[in-house]
Amino acid sequence: MQSKKSSIKEKNVDKTQCKCGENCPCCSKSSVFPVCFLACMMTAALVSLCFAIGITANISYRVQNDFTYRSRGQFVKEFEAKTADPIISLSASGAIDFFGSDHTGFIYSAPVNCIKCSSFEENLSAIIKEQGAFGQVYKYVYPSQPTDFDEFAYKGIVADDDGPVFLYVRNGYIYDRLDETNGDLAVSAFLAKYKK
Repeated sequence: MQSKKSSIKEKNVDKTQCKCGENCPCCSKSSVFPVCFLACMMTAALVSLCFAIGITANISYRVQNDFTYRSRGQFVKEFEAKTADPIISLSASGAIDFFGSDHTGFIYSAPVNCIKCSSFEENLSAIIKEQGAFGQVYKYVYPSQPTDFDEFAYKGIVADDDGPVFLYVRNGYIYDRLDETNGDLAVSAFLAKYKK
């Protein structure tokens, strides 16, 4: 009987022993811990990435919202000051407020040293007088040394570096756009299509 017990003990000892014949810690290690540790690290990295994206989006939204907030009321001030002109010039803050306060009307934007823009503005003024669209057309000129407000307005109005862009804005959103501003007929038709 004792020989059976000792043979069972020897078999158990043989199972726990290393192939090299010694009990070493490397043979008794489990591979579950490194896999769990790796999964935890990957989860922590993913959560950190999500937090970083959320914080960046929140800051970006606040900065954009800050431009709109600081420009509040500027459009009305500029509009009331120049109601007799056929085309009302807007600053960057006025243009941002025009979109931010859900106004409707025409706006054209151009870079400051635009050669095509002076002839376009003359034609547009004549068409406005002909059609009686006073107080519906606004102009924003992108300066050569822009401020942060100018950069924000430039992105919103989609100004073109080569020439003027004529937009129809409805309730603060760009509803239609006329890129071909050379033809008097195209500008006249565009203005007649949406004027009040």
